[in-house]
Amino acid sequence: MKKNAKNTKTIDTDIVAEIEKRFERHTNILMEQMQHEVKIVAEGHGNIIKKLEEHDGRFDEVDAKLTGRDKKFAKVESELQSISMAVMETSQTVKSIEKKLDSHETRIKKVEDKVFV
Repeated sequence: MKKNAKNTKTIDTDIVAEIEKRFERHTNILMEQMQHEVKIVAEGHGNIIKKLEEHDGRFDEVDAKLTGRDKKFAKVESELQSISMAVMETSQTVKSIEKKLDSHETRIKKVEDKVFV
């Protein structure tokens, strides 16, 4: 019986060793699969980062253009204010001239009335 028990221990040891090998192989396969999946996720993140950097560059360009436009609009606004002021001054000058013309017209009528009576 001792011999049979010894054979059983050997068989059990062999089975345990085989199970350990299979477990190790299976674990290695799972680890390789996980590494592959992590690599895919990392590549995806890399692509996302590249896209974000491209968008940052585009936003910088748009921002620079808008800043330029803002400066141009400020200049145009300033020029429009100057033109508006000039128009107001011209309008006042025209009103002043119209008053003088009315005054001259009145005086001319008086002179004509006296001369042509």
